Amino acid sequence: MERMIKDPRLQHIFLQLVEMSKGNFSYKIPRSDSTDVIEAISATLNSVTEEIKDSFLHQGYVSLHDTYMTRVHLSILLDSNFIVVDTNDQFPELIKHSKSDLIGGLIAPLYTPESLKAWNQLKEQASKSSFSEQYIALTFKTKDHLELPLRCLFRKLLLPTSNTPHYLIMASEIFKNPKIEELQLRQQIAQNLQQQKNRKIVPRRSYLNTSDIKKLREIGEYLKNNLDNRDITLRDLSLMFGTNEYKLKRGFKELYGTTVFQFLKSERLRNAHVLIKNTEYSFKRIALSSGFKNQTHFSREFKARYGYTPTALRNTFNTPNT
Repeated sequence: MERMIKDPRLQHIFLQLVEMSKGNFSYKIPRSDSTDVIEAISATLNSVTEEIKDSFLHQGYVSLHDTYMTRVHLSILLDSNFIVVDTNDQFPELIKHSKSDLIGGLIAPLYTPESLKAWNQLKEQASKSSFSEQYIALTFKTKDHLELPLRCLFRKLLLPTSNTPHYLIMASEIFKNPKIEELQLRQQIAQNLQQQKNRKIVPRRSYLNTSDIKKLREIGEYLKNNLDNRDITLRDLSLMFGTNEYKLKRGFKELYGTTVFQFLKSERLRNAHVLIKNTEYSFKRIALSSGFKNQTHFSREFKARYGYTPTALRNTFNTPNT
């Protein structure tokens, strides 16, 4: 199969699919200036990878058996000359290098050209006595010619055992852990029941059967696949899926923990967030395709949800040193 793949971009696509099959959604295919079909596929695959990664977090509130943990992707200790002193075991595995190859060498050769510029600027700032820490978007090159973009914290360390400063680069990510030990789960349930008993609270009965849950999940999928439809009503959904508005509102809130339209707005904002990070579409186009009536309404809702504007998000990913 490798003999069939001669275009370097197709090699990147193949490697990206391999990583996705392993459950790793942190990599991205490096983009080029081309405007052909292969470049379109690369952009789409990056977007899909981001969607899958985000959906792990989104699905958590509908399943008791899902939990989330923090994985430290990157932890690198540098000396005053920015030479690698030590690194966590996870980072060399991600970039397909051995730990021994990294220790004692400069970190700069691992960066993409854009990140290298940002890194050199950051080093100048770090030399100032007033510098403490700063967040920076860095993209690392792997041995497989993929790109690993990480939002990193760069921090100056003044160690009591050294007269010169050291530096720490860290990046972490929340991820979905699909397995919880049965004993741990039973203990959690028993604890919740005991708390209810102590408070003399009668556990709330669920009115949803298997058929109801299946239907509500189909409605949830329908909403996610029709974000640009601004005319969706509860009545339309009820007729479409063979239920009534009361059961729809009550059941949806019980299963998803939110109302139909709060769910829809959340999905629209999440979709817009992914498009801003992975495409060059205008904000107006993103707003309309995500189901917002205009760009002003979209920007207001986006800022209220994430705490920053669409422009700030795009600048973060287009300007490496922000």
